[in-house]
Amino acid sequence: MTNRIKYILYFTALAALVGACQSNQQEQNESSTLGADELEITAEHFEGGGMVIGHLESRSFRDEISCRGYLRAPANGMAEISTPIAGAVESVHFKLGDYVRRGQTVCTISGNDFLGLQQQYAEASALYSKAQADYERMKMLQDERIGAKKDYLSAESSYKTALAAYNTLKARIRVLNIDPEKIERGDVYMAFPVVTPISGYVTGSHIVVGQYVDPAYNIAEIVDVSQLQLQLSVFGQDIAQVKEGQEVRFTLGGRQDEILTATLASVGKSISPETKTIECIARLNDRDKEHLIHDTYVEAQIITGTKEAPALPATAVQKEGESYFVYVVVEEKGGDYIIARKQVKVGSISKEYFEILSGLDEDTPVLVRGIDTL
Repeated sequence: MTNRIKYILYFTALAALVGACQSNQQEQNESSTLGADELEITAEHFEGGGMVIGHLESRSFRDEISCRGYLRAPANGMAEISTPIAGAVESVHFKLGDYVRRGQTVCTISGNDFLGLQQQYAEASALYSKAQADYERMKMLQDERIGAKKDYLSAESSYKTALAAYNTLKARIRVLNIDPEKIERGDVYMAFPVVTPISGYVTGSHIVVGQYVDPAYNIAEIVDVSQLQLQLSVFGQDIAQVKEGQEVRFTLGGRQDEILTATLASVGKSISPETKTIECIARLNDRDKEHLIHDTYVEAQIITGTKEAPALPATAVQKEGESYFVYVVVEEKGGDYIIARKQVKVGSISKEYFEILSGLDEDTPVLVRGIDTL
């Protein structure tokens, strides 16, 4: 190879090396112009990451108080059924989860106490009839001024005593939901029905056939779900903001994706010394009641007010520790963007939007979608 060719190859390689160094130096210079919190996004990255540029927008936010509670029926919407007199369970007419109507028989009871009560009533009825006849006869004689006054008074006393005993036993018989006149005719019931005092669903069953039960034993529990309400525990420091008529939004345990609503109906007047909370009651929407279950745990928010405020979508805000950041557009050139990370102060937070209190101007372009691809 001639010296001339060697020189040509040498200078060509040298020129290529110098060109590469200058190119690298130019890229380094361009990169060094970016600030510490700035980042360049190419057009391809922008489109591929589904990024969107937006601005602050006005959104409605709710001022709310968080609290917890339970779905419960009031006192007149629940019933614990027991027997008026002791005896053995002869038959059971329900199962757990059944809907029963007021006056419906849930079980029948038999036993010596029941038979003995019928006997007492039959005897009291007979004594009453005799005392009544004697009294009416003595009264007639007294009206005609025949007979001694003391005999009349004795007959009157016996009649009133017999009447009191008769009426008392008759009331006890009627409590058993049987016909007292049938017993007066000499008939005897072998068992009596226990009926439910309210309509509702059977939420508790505690008997089997043949079991001995007395008036202190809880045979079954009935809940009228149409009367279910929210019993909420609100902390004392928040109670000043709570008023009747405010909207309540709540979720059931295990069903956080379904938001139900209620209306605050009453605010308690005493604070629990143990929990430092005040009990409040909220009225449910009728359309929800039949699907709800008594004693379900709920998490709720009482809406105390609403406001309009500048906001960004939740997809535009990044949380780091206790601080919040957004990415603002510093410069756009040829479809490429230079963005900068900027700290902002947030206020109210909803599932979809963050209220921006400070740190961002109204006309500043912001990356509102796609920051998770950075």
